[in-house]
Amino acid sequence: MPDEHSHSRGGSHSHEGGGLLDGHTHDLRGTSKRRLVWAMVLIVGYMVIEIVAGIVSGSLSLLAHAGHMLTDAFCIGIALVAMHFAEKKATKQHTYGFQRYEIMAALANALLLWLLVGGILMEAYDRIIEHGHAHDHGHDHTPDGLVMTIVGLFGFVVHFGAAVILHKSVDHSVNVAGVYQHVRADLLGSVAIAISGGLILWNPVEWLELWVDPVLSVILSIVILSGTWGLLKQVFRVLLEGVPKHIDVHALCRSIEALPGVVVIHDIHVWTLSQGSDALTAHVVIGEHVTDREAMLDQLKKIISDQYKINHMTIQLESSVARCTEDHHVDNLLALADS
Repeated sequence: MPDEHSHSRGGSHSHEGGGLLDGHTHDLRGTSKRRLVWAMVLIVGYMVIEIVAGIVSGSLSLLAHAGHMLTDAFCIGIALVAMHFAEKKATKQHTYGFQRYEIMAALANALLLWLLVGGILMEAYDRIIEHGHAHDHGHDHTPDGLVMTIVGLFGFVVHFGAAVILHKSVDHSVNVAGVYQHVRADLLGSVAIAISGGLILWNPVEWLELWVDPVLSVILSIVILSGTWGLLKQVFRVLLEGVPKHIDVHALCRSIEALPGVVVIHDIHVWTLSQGSDALTAHVVIGEHVTDREAMLDQLKKIISDQYKINHMTIQLESSVARCTEDHHVDNLLALADS
């Protein structure tokens, strides 16, 4: 029996689009989009209040924090635009569609958050130097502790609400996860502002009111960086077409090779198109006694779809690897031998 590599040689291929899973992914994306919109409403509303309060009170810190809220709103806007493009259908130039826009938006949001952290650290350093010089010359400038406390507490309520709205979609969208990190950072920032204001009002030690704000800013920056590191690793795993974290390729290969009639699986590739949408291509060598190839394909698809939740697959059936030009890489056999 001849090798089967292409339709022109009578090959048996399976191209599975995963309609039900794709529909589920579309529903999750719609839900995530609605949650992003509600989060934007809360954040923009709070930003307007901060701008008004900053103008009325003459507080530059409030206006600066309002500028940070504008950055958050911009990030949510990026996420919503990315989701809009991700829903567009595939074209002949973009055969996988535009789902990677969401991944790119998550990367942009994470990098922007790191830039903001850099700005926070620079500002904290400047304040420490400034407070040192001011203290030496006897003209320290103390922030308004009452205003800081009120703004911090109100900001905590707003960002806590936004975080609760977004949290349910974090596991379904890396894009939402990127925005969630921004909201989480601002929630922690609001706590830091409220604590700083409370300590300034309480004023247990003379030097505390000068140093508490920059020191808490540094601590906050470390927390933000640790939180976004996991998100960046997830984004790079997708962009580098790494195997999804929840899939054990060797276990998948053993499941397929356990089917009666399957000799070996090789040239297997598993990667993520976008969160919730994984893909697989593989060559499967079957015995010459296997006559019902459609039934074999159905069994393979059932294992890949039901057990490993991969909704986009292309399987090539072969009777030998003699005429196969691709990289065989049967590492699963080596792993089985070592186990």
